[in-house]
This record gives sequence, C-alpha cells and structure tokens, in this order.
Amino acid sequence: MESDALVVSEHAYGPLAAHRLDLHMPDACSDVGPDGGPDGGPETPRPVVVYVHGGGWMTGDKSWLGEQPGLRRLADLLLGRGWAIAAINYRLSGEAPFPAGADDVAAAIAWLSEAAPGLGLDPARIVLLGDSAGAHLSLLTAMRDPHARANVRGVVSYYGVPDLAVAVRERKRRVAEGSEIRGFYLEHMAHPPTPEGRFLGVEPDAPEAAEVAEAASAVAAAGEGAPPVLLLAGRYDAVAGTEGAEQLAARLRAAGVDGRCVLVEAGHGDDLYFTDPALTRELLDFLAAHAPSA
Repeated sequence: MESDALVVSEHAYGPLAAHRLDLHMPDACSDVGPDGGPDGGPETPRPVVVYVHGGGWMTGDKSWLGEQPGLRRLADLLLGRGWAIAAINYRLSGEAPFPAGADDVAAAIAWLSEAAPGLGLDPARIVLLGDSAGAHLSLLTAMRDPHARANVRGVVSYYGVPDLAVAVRERKRRVAEGSEIRGFYLEHMAHPPTPEGRFLGVEPDAPEAAEVAEAASAVAAAGEGAPPVLLLAGRYDAVAGTEGAEQLAARLRAAGVDGRCVLVEAGHGDDLYFTDPALTRELLDFLAAHAPSA
C-alpha cells in the first residue's frame, strides 16, 4: 500500500484456521504492536473498517485488500484519513456451507469489540465494508446478528448481493436479455451450481430453498434498529444486479434507518467504483455521518 501503515498480521479471532485477520493501522498509530503496544494503544483510539473480501463465497483472501488495485486505492484512502482496517478471512463455501461465513464475520466483530482497547481501536466506531460476496456477508451479519446490530455503526456494500434469490433471478433475466457475463463469472455463474447455490447448499431460487434463502437474505432481516447502509450497485452488473440493493435501501428507509443506494454506471467489480471522485465523496460522507474518524 502507498500509505505508511503498520500491518499487524494474523490476529486470531477464533479457533479455526480461517479465523484470522490483518490489522492495518495509520502511520500515526505505528507504535501499536500485536498486543497493543507497551501503553495499550495510541492516545486517540481509531475507528475501524472491517473489510470482508469477495470471491463468490468460494475463493478470496484478506490479502486482496493490498493486492487488487481498486481495493488498495480504497485502503490508502481510509488509512490516510485516520481509519484502521481489519481485513478478515472466513470459511469459504468449499470448507463449510451457510451460515458458516456469516457466523465468522459475526465472531470477528465480537472479537474486535472486546480487543479494541488493547489494539488502539474504538469499539464504538466499527464499520463493515465488503465487496461482492463479502458485501453480502457484511450486510447479512449487520442485519441478523444481535451483537453486530448493536455495535456496528454502518455497512458499506460494493456491488453486493443483499438477497441471493433476487440476484439469481435477475441474473438469469439479464443473461436472457443479452447481458454479458465475462471471465470468472461466466465460468461459475452460467449454469448451476451457482456460487449462491454452493454457498447455501441449494439453488436459492428453487422452491425448496425458500426457508434457507430467507435466512440468508439481508433484505428479509432489515428493519427498525438496523445499522445504516450505503449500497453501491452497478447498472450494468449482470452478476449481483441492482434489485436487491434497491429493495434493501427502501426497506431500511421505511423503518427510519439511513439506507442509501447509489446506482453506478459500471459492471461487477469495475475500477470506477474506486476511481470516481463522486463515489469517493459518497463513501466519505456516509462515514462522516455515522462513524467519523475525527
């Protein structure tokens, strides 16, 4: 990363091999070590963004934060404004199906809330941020897990999937209408089992999947008392679509919660999400409203 930041690697937030996170601290906090430093952390605790990686629930790693250009740009932006970032791993669908990944995100939030003072972090300013499948897990955890609901101050979703069944139906419709799905997405999403199906153990739009699909839906769980949400969704995203994001934002607003949905002139994972100054301003305005860094 371009920012002068200390990375405190491989904190264990649980007993399994996947229960690991990397803590990226702004350079002003460079005296913080793996156990919080000799003084237990800097004088001013830092707000923390918990980054949950994408990859269709079946691939990906916390290291993507520093390896993928768009995410690296995002990390530099946040670190440069005083945010710490905890990039987490979680169990992928090939290791354990739903709800394992969501349970892991909840466990990471609980661990960070308890460990925050010793790490120089502010447990009252925790924000979840994910892309694609990681955005789904972030949204679902914030909507359904009681501890996360009480302690997460906001959720940012980059081209996420708030409702799996809605996304699969919209994808099928878009493909039938001629929308293009390229590369990785064509290989893994053109035919069952879809990534959503691998994650749930059943295709989410199948009649027999109604109960588990609802349990995995952030839209179904949204309502009064939920954390604020910023959803960035691509008009040309034939993978995640926009319907779920629009439904979630509307449901939150109806419950009196700040639910923002910004439709982006982009496809799934496009660089524009991380390079457009207007989208950067949307992100910073949302963070300033709910968990300011100063």
